[in-house]
Amino acid sequence: MSKLPTIISIKEDNVDDDGLFAAPRPAHPDEAVAHEEIGRYYGDRVDEARKLLAEAQATLARHLAEEEAWTSRQEITPDVIGQTDMAPIMISSASTSRYHQACKPLLAQMEAAGGRVVNRDPVGARRMRAEAERLGERDKALRRWLTAQGYDLGAMAEPPPASRRTRR
Repeated sequence: MSKLPTIISIKEDNVDDDGLFAAPRPAHPDEAVAHEEIGRYYGDRVDEARKLLAEAQATLARHLAEEEAWTSRQEITPDVIGQTDMAPIMISSASTSRYHQACKPLLAQMEAAGGRVVNRDPVGARRMRAEAERLGERDKALRRWLTAQGYDLGAMAEPPPASRRTRR
């Protein structure tokens, strides 16, 4: 009988299961936890971005439906808060904001000199003033139409609601 040599399998801590390559050791004892936390950080950012994207897509779909309601049926989509339909007020507010934005550069050129307001940079002032006046007239026309249609614009109504005076 021949005696075959006994092969002893000794597994070292740094050798892979197949025994061919050394398993990588962490350079730092907290490396595994750090890698997990860093991965979680990036994963959370991706999740948040996906959530914001879904919200933005839902908002876009809602705004497209509102735009379609206006273009196809001339219908202002109600935006009720409490018992007040805010849509006409918000539409009027957006128009007024465009008017105010057009006025800002013109007003920035003005300054008081000797009790009078003068334009210190008249270049382009006539064009800026014409654009501001055009947007102001469009804003008033919008508010007149909304008021005539029965929308409650409150103090922004055009013409203003008749004041109620009580006699004592």
